[in-house]
Amino acid sequence: MPGFTVYGKNGVVVSQNYHASMAGIKILENGGNAFDAAITISSVLSVVIPHTGGLGGDGFILAITPDGIIGYNGSGPAPSGFDEKEYISIAPVRGPLTVTIPGLVDLWRWVYDKYCTKNLEELLSQAISLAVNGFPVSDELARAIEASKNILASYQSWNKLYGNFKSGDWFIQKDLGEVLKKISKFGPEEFYKGELARELADGLRAQDVPVDIRDLRVYKGEPVRPLRSEYRGYDIYELPPNTQGITTLEILSMIEEANIDRLDFNDPQRIELQLKITGLAYEDRDAFLGDPRFSQIPIEKLLSKNYLRNRIQEKLKGGILKGADTTFFAVADKFGNMVGFIQSLFYPFGSGIVVKGIPFQNRGAGFAKSLSSPNRPGRGRRPLHTLSVLLAEKGERKLIIGCAGGDLRPQIHSEILENIVAYNMNISKAVDAPRFMLTEWNKYFSAIIEGRLQLPKSNEIKIETLPYYSSSVGIANIIEYVRGVYAGTSDPRSEGIALAL
Repeated sequence: MPGFTVYGKNGVVVSQNYHASMAGIKILENGGNAFDAAITISSVLSVVIPHTGGLGGDGFILAITPDGIIGYNGSGPAPSGFDEKEYISIAPVRGPLTVTIPGLVDLWRWVYDKYCTKNLEELLSQAISLAVNGFPVSDELARAIEASKNILASYQSWNKLYGNFKSGDWFIQKDLGEVLKKISKFGPEEFYKGELARELADGLRAQDVPVDIRDLRVYKGEPVRPLRSEYRGYDIYELPPNTQGITTLEILSMIEEANIDRLDFNDPQRIELQLKITGLAYEDRDAFLGDPRFSQIPIEKLLSKNYLRNRIQEKLKGGILKGADTTFFAVADKFGNMVGFIQSLFYPFGSGIVVKGIPFQNRGAGFAKSLSSPNRPGRGRRPLHTLSVLLAEKGERKLIIGCAGGDLRPQIHSEILENIVAYNMNISKAVDAPRFMLTEWNKYFSAIIEGRLQLPKSNEIKIETLPYYSSSVGIANIIEYVRGVYAGTSDPRSEGIALAL
């Protein structure tokens, strides 16, 4: 079913789950601002779609305020007991060596301290109620549990919590509810420095995660200055490394430089050229990006027109991209705030390790498997992060675009903004439109392409055709402001919903 756009002058909420959208809109109705609503939405999503993100994962924010554009990096490093040689020898995807220090609750702390107007007890009350009293398992959560059974069967803490839940089963998470109650009473610092922090560290160590209580106590995320570029007259912004946000900016710049978006939307040549350009951007990502505290990252070079012009003409080579689980939401208010908020465990349910009802992320799987890479593994280092948010503005028009999509995220952001700017689609049509995604580049290209698009006939590209509305091409949400009115749309590929005031 095609998506639709909602409009309002006093605010809008778009998320991947109806419980979260309703909880956020109630905060706005009761006089809260977009940052108040963001904490509420984030906490509810952590309860009702726990495979996508939560207290054991990371979070980022990119927002417009009356005072300017702000960003925050709530991603954590590998813990102090991390063994990089063991990591490289095993190359784990799940399990204890993939757990990094979670940053989402620290992001709540920063947002709450700087921008919130309501008390934390009110902001977390709906999440606590859903955790303690329960909620019906959605089709999306049931599918994630079923798909994860074989992969996570050896993780007892995961099996004990999620078991064999089916769609419509009533799901109560008392341990998670108790954690949320402690945070609401003592503040987010309880998660990192209180008795709760000790319980979490002990629970992780009991499952062989090389973490120490001091890793939690010293952790802090950081405010960041968003990266800026241009696309067809729009100022476009993304989060800086250690995220892959710059990859979106590279893709859009090369699309404009090569005039790819001047071809018809359904022209197979456009699809072929854009897939090839995307491979160049991802090659740069893997070659240059990592934790900027440890590696010099050539931001100016990667965004320069001359460099990108030359890249377009180079021989393509590279590797493989994979999707992952994430959830993005956006919220705006009558005070002029527009917030893009993304949180994730990386893969569905993260590492497979659960403590006190909290699944912990496997973000460490994002490290390179080499000590010579800018994204090399190491204690205290943050891995290259797939989470990012796209913000675009031209005159009074402002857009925030985000999605679930893992490694594919820069392509999803780019295609949706391209749909809006170059093909004059409104936001619901831009999200609804069929997508095509590069998944591999090496001696040949591989791509997944949704139905309704004409397929390139080139022998260079191996194509898998997907049903229209496939979640394999990401789940996107958008909010927009123009002429004094907010608009929002949710992806028909999900169970999300947009609401407006």
